[in-house]
Amino acid sequence: MLFIILFILVKDCQSKLLFDCVPIGNKFSDGFNSQTNTSSLQCSTTHSNKTYLFTKDFSDDSEKDWLVGHTVVDGQILFSSNNHHLFITSNLTLTNQSQLYLQRPFQVSYLLKMMSQSQIYVFHSLQIQKSITINSQLKTNYPLIVSWSAIGIELFKSLQINNSTECFDLLSMQSSYILNTANSINTIKTNDFPYPLSTGHIHLLSGQRLIRYCPSSVPFTNEVKCILTTPFYQKSYSGSGNYAFAYPHCPCNDEHTSCILEFLSSEVYLQSNDLSHTLLHINHNTTLHQLDTSKLIHLEDLCLLRLISMRLFSQNVIKTSFGFITNFGDSDGMFFFNPLNNTLVLTGTNEICLTQYKNKIPFTFIGHGMIYLKDIQDSSVFAFRIDNEKERLKIHINQKGNSQVLIFDQQSYLDELPYCAVVIIKSKNNFTCQSCKEGLTLTRSNLCIKDIHCIRHSPNSHCLSCKDGYQLSVDRTCQSKYNNIEKISLCKGDTCD
Repeated sequence: MLFIILFILVKDCQSKLLFDCVPIGNKFSDGFNSQTNTSSLQCSTTHSNKTYLFTKDFSDDSEKDWLVGHTVVDGQILFSSNNHHLFITSNLTLTNQSQLYLQRPFQVSYLLKMMSQSQIYVFHSLQIQKSITINSQLKTNYPLIVSWSAIGIELFKSLQINNSTECFDLLSMQSSYILNTANSINTIKTNDFPYPLSTGHIHLLSGQRLIRYCPSSVPFTNEVKCILTTPFYQKSYSGSGNYAFAYPHCPCNDEHTSCILEFLSSEVYLQSNDLSHTLLHINHNTTLHQLDTSKLIHLEDLCLLRLISMRLFSQNVIKTSFGFITNFGDSDGMFFFNPLNNTLVLTGTNEICLTQYKNKIPFTFIGHGMIYLKDIQDSSVFAFRIDNEKERLKIHINQKGNSQVLIFDQQSYLDELPYCAVVIIKSKNNFTCQSCKEGLTLTRSNLCIKDIHCIRHSPNSHCLSCKDGYQLSVDRTCQSKYNNIEKISLCKGDTCD
């Protein structure tokens, strides 16, 4: 049964619209059915004011340009032409979730109407002369028109955009050059942006490959999100083959664009590309290979980030829920934060700013390498543990506070007091050793020593009893009962003499 559709309910109208011409087959020469008693001969003329409905792919095998009144696309439709003749429609409507693929020259002379989740993909050329009406609440990062290999797209200076109360992306393209192919002074060229319309402005973003419209009633936003769909990063579309991104305006590493890059793969090879204007959003366990320098890395809680084979001396800032980590790239890095127990796992050389840390429970660091702590709150408790017995974890406090407690295991240490297991920071210039590492004695002068004559220690490393022939001195060290002066092994640097 060739004639199936009796009518289409156009979403923005309250009445049922009947179509003059509905293609019988996939070619112009197959003829047309009608819902309005229009003859197939009238529909087959290349110049008419009739209304056409397309629900399947259509190839124009006529020998002339085609001029029609109103075109409605319902579904995923490919428009092509054997002779690349121009298809001119006064009005073009795409119904909900429809996609139009243009492999022929196409012109909308009056009104382009886009319903919810509809898109146009341009593989030849497109002209939009007058008006675009949006019948859905659009958001950014979902472009209405996408050009992977178009030879030209012309937006006329008479363009108006209606019914949009939010910013949205109008056109994603492989190169802004396609805006400049027309010789006419009536079309918008790249040098014309930002271009004013009666209801707002259109802007060029993402390396001049994305056109965004913002109405006058809302603030302009230059944030662009790109999602890398393959493990290997690409800077631009070559014009053939598969691409690493869903849209040709990606990636968006542009100083005039607030660019966000997300990843689908867990292993990503960035190949030392420039990402200095890009925020990397890590929302699942991810390993980044060959990262040079990014604008910022946003690491979500409970997500593991590994940085492998970074450029030597590169520097990357990692934003977390507790503050910021600056990684200095001298070795591979690993980062994981669990907010449930305030535990941060990390390796490498890192500076940590705890600007958002709330000191309700102790903050635990696990890993190896070097940590520079700054902006730590008063009355905080920090614990440090290594993740590998062959490694060490060195801590330096850049900005000391008041009433802070630092707790160290055997192979983690504060650079000022490397043999202290518990350090109390009483003020910015006053910190004391509360207890020493295992096997060491804490003296009254706040030093950790290797006292071989002490046989029992208190929990805070004070010597409680000595070997036979020795007794505790005023300094809580074991001295000979026979008043012989003995050398006490003091612990300095990384050794105990």
